[in-house]
Amino acid sequence: MCAIVFLLMSTICSAQSTINTYQVLTLRVYDQNDKVMHKEVLENEAAANFDIPAYIREKKEETRITIKGDYRSDHELNVVRFDTRSLEDIEEREQVCEVTTSSVKPFIGVAATTMEDFNGVLIERVVEGSPADLAGLEAGQVLMNLHDTEIRSMCDLKIAVSLCQVGDLVDVVLEDGGKMIDSNITIGGQVKNTITYEACSNEMPSLEINDSKIEIVSSELNVHPNPTRGETTLKFNSNSESDINLYLIDTNGSILVNKVINDFSGSYHTTHSFETLAAGTYFFLIEQDGALFKETVINLKD
Repeated sequence: MCAIVFLLMSTICSAQSTINTYQVLTLRVYDQNDKVMHKEVLENEAAANFDIPAYIREKKEETRITIKGDYRSDHELNVVRFDTRSLEDIEEREQVCEVTTSSVKPFIGVAATTMEDFNGVLIERVVEGSPADLAGLEAGQVLMNLHDTEIRSMCDLKIAVSLCQVGDLVDVVLEDGGKMIDSNITIGGQVKNTITYEACSNEMPSLEINDSKIEIVSSELNVHPNPTRGETTLKFNSNSESDINLYLIDTNGSILVNKVINDFSGSYHTTHSFETLAAGTYFFLIEQDGALFKETVINLKD
């Protein structure tokens, strides 16, 4: 059976879950022949509270260690991937520092399992407020087709969703009590944080200046006022003049703003009204040159 957790963007298709949270951390220690000598799996609270930098420092004499972690909920996706082979200068450095790379992944928000006859996937739970919920998908329905792709298993659904773009309006075909239903869904977005670790130091690095031109590339995203009770202004500055993608999403992954700024010239300002939106947490996301910048906005209601 090929199934997947509700987030639909798992790197595996071998496990299914209808729970709201999933936390697991797998630690492996290898010998000189690159065979696993020790494996430990931590789950839930033990995984969440595990001190990974301290563990890496403790095991620095080992030939090789790997760490794989998946921390998932209805609204968050954090993935840990570390291999000693990628860690340089550990002996000369004082600390092990976390490095996070973020991206926006397509998301619809269902927990489902593959049907026994491989003819669709049975929806077992719909994340409240998610794109699937807003589209009217319900538990008990069988998802048969998405974006002109026949869905026979959860792996099929994972691939079909991953091939969509955030903000796409796509057709879906559902079976409900023997009745076929044609509908559509707007693909939402979810921030995926990929976390690894590198050697670092408390010391400030020295800077050698010569006749070569030194270009400092920096980007800055600010939102004000925050919290807001009405309008808020977004300001994004960058040394790069590449196009930027601007999103506003809620905690359920639904896309509220999806805009491409093609004439970006280093600075972008825009004002957005939250007056018609419910009180709660929202995220402004800007993508540029493969990097993701995120600012959380709190919308207050009188």
